Amino acid sequence: MTLDKIYKGLTIRILAIYGCSCLLMLALIFRLWNEQLRSGKIHNKSISKQSIRRIRIPPIRGRIISKDGQIFAENKPTFDVNFHIHELRQPGKFGRSKTIKHLYEQIYRTSKIIGRKLTITDAEINRHFHVYPALPFKAFTNLDNTELARLYEVIPGIPGLEISTSIKRIYPMNDICAHFVGFVGKQDPNFVNDRDDYSYYLPELTGRTGLERIFNDQLKGTGGSKLARVDSLGFFYEETAEKQKAVSGNDIILTIDSNAQYIAQKLIDGRRGAIVLLDCNKGSILAIASSPTYNLNRISENYSTLAKDNVNRPLVNRAISGGYMPGSIIKPLTALALLEYNLASPAELYNCTGYSRIGDAKIKCAHTSGHGEINIFQAIESSCNPYFIDKSLSLGIDRLRVLFEKAGIGQNTGFEIPASGSKGLVPDRQLKLRRQRQSWNAFDTGLVSIGQGLISISPLQAAMFTAAIANGGTVYQPSIIHSIIDSGGNQVKKFNPSINSRLNISTQSLQIVQQGMINVIKSNHATGYQAANSKIELAGKTGTAEVGFGRNKKKNTWFVCYGPVNKPVYAMAVLVEEGESGGETCAPLARLFFESFL
Repeated sequence: MTLDKIYKGLTIRILAIYGCSCLLMLALIFRLWNEQLRSGKIHNKSISKQSIRRIRIPPIRGRIISKDGQIFAENKPTFDVNFHIHELRQPGKFGRSKTIKHLYEQIYRTSKIIGRKLTITDAEINRHFHVYPALPFKAFTNLDNTELARLYEVIPGIPGLEISTSIKRIYPMNDICAHFVGFVGKQDPNFVNDRDDYSYYLPELTGRTGLERIFNDQLKGTGGSKLARVDSLGFFYEETAEKQKAVSGNDIILTIDSNAQYIAQKLIDGRRGAIVLLDCNKGSILAIASSPTYNLNRISENYSTLAKDNVNRPLVNRAISGGYMPGSIIKPLTALALLEYNLASPAELYNCTGYSRIGDAKIKCAHTSGHGEINIFQAIESSCNPYFIDKSLSLGIDRLRVLFEKAGIGQNTGFEIPASGSKGLVPDRQLKLRRQRQSWNAFDTGLVSIGQGLISISPLQAAMFTAAIANGGTVYQPSIIHSIIDSGGNQVKKFNPSINSRLNISTQSLQIVQQGMINVIKSNHATGYQAANSKIELAGKTGTAEVGFGRNKKKNTWFVCYGPVNKPVYAMAVLVEEGESGGETCAPLARLFFESFL
């Protein structure tokens, strides 16, 4: 057969059809090669993604523990009721709606068995079906022993039901140290960095306030993961072998002495105020109580009520809020400044007539008839206003302010939990100009020298400068953290004492003021005699600050002390809002504390 015979009868149209058919076959072959060989791995990975779901496993949060072993925050296993949706699926054209109805029926049945009111809605179940079809539906949480017993009797007869355990954050000390321990809340998965790495993100709890928030990165741990195989509709099919364990968070060890903390909190309960106890020679916080307080285990249900209480303001951490005029507890610092600038001495006498006059203003002494001739020891002991006012007028605000700053007044303390409010006010010419648009005058200096006017501190700052007077002039940075321990019991970090500043006061001046503070408790005319006790010899200073005007006028009362006087270990500050006086209201609390603690 010749070529002529082969092509005989073939037209251009037929040849074109042949050509197109060949091109289509080639295109199909190329497409098959591209899909099966070249892109095969990509498609396999895509298929795997459709059938495999990566689920995040939340870690167990670390604990918060006092140095003597009392737990302030830990995790408690709780029993929950889960329903596995894939075991409840119903066949047929309307399988999804039938499954939802079937699930609701089983949940309702379970609620009757355990005796709980059913609060779950169809909308919640529907949302779970659309968003988390591979995960079990959590119907009830935190079952008690009675509920568990009732459920275990019938559990084989309820399809899809599982009793599982989960972790709940609890606070064994309830309202003790609540402001500082803080509380947690549910983490929002939309604000985490690794959200896109998981199909289902089961978040852990995250710190909202206090140490729970400040040390959240240390406490939270590292999440794990597991893989689950799902069917074409996204429902759970089986769990795969691949699994990554979650790593538990670190434990935070506090410097707190749990016994001291308990005593301090119970003594200040029922009042608006605070008690702070420091280690004089380290700055470690042994007890720090603010009142009113609140139960950390019930904070979620009570928070809105607590926040609306504008009278007692229980959410305010009074121990570190620097909005209090110190009153006469500032006089030991004023005395140190007078001594350093040779404006006072033990030998020099001052005649107190019962008041001090600055221009047309008259500031009375607590002893209205006057103290007569007194020296600096007696001025501290009897808290003589005219003595400190008249001598401070010669000292001047600028020199007084320098010592106040070194003592930490109006300065950041460096404490791990920053004050949510003011850090306090150190008296300053520019401060008055900014606030009142007036120049500083002698009357302002006189008021500040006795702890009134443009000066404010926190109870923590008061304890800090009292400790500095006791230890020879070192103002330590206060700390509530002793160390951080990992889940294996290994020490991750140890916190050592840190110095904020030094008073730079001579030993002689310090000894004079220390003796004056001893007299405050021991002498015949002592204002703080009610702090005297048989357990520890204390040196201290009372204070009463008048705040407000007219009918709103009230007194905030103070007492600061340290002891034992020969070798100081403890420094304390007590504040009570609207008390009678520092000597009558606060000094007895210091006595009761040390009698119980020691």
